[in-house]
Amino acid sequence: MELVCFLCPNGCSLAVTSKELNISVSGNQCKRGQEFAIQEVTCPQRVFTTTVRVAGGVFPLASVRSREMVPKAEFPHLLAALNALCLEAPVESGQIMLPDAAENQVITTMSVPAIPG
Repeated sequence: MELVCFLCPNGCSLAVTSKELNISVSGNQCKRGQEFAIQEVTCPQRVFTTTVRVAGGVFPLASVRSREMVPKAEFPHLLAALNALCLEAPVESGQIMLPDAAENQVITTMSVPAIPG
């Protein structure tokens, strides 16, 4: 498997071979590249980003993201939970969207003022 590490500016091209539980990584210029490759093979993670509907706001949507890296396998669950939400304006940047999901806490990344009137 070929990967490009994105954890530092080097952008190392990594070659990963896996036989059962033995994972071998080559091409990394730093330790982070090896850790990235192993995680990518065993449990790939990313920062989760999407939008949430906003009622009564000057914008119809607010952008949101996870505070931490989230296993890619969790994306459908998070997306379904966030698609069911509709925030009421005003929305503040940094507002927690899913307070009960502490391990996958999602916050707003923008403020949406209420429509004046």
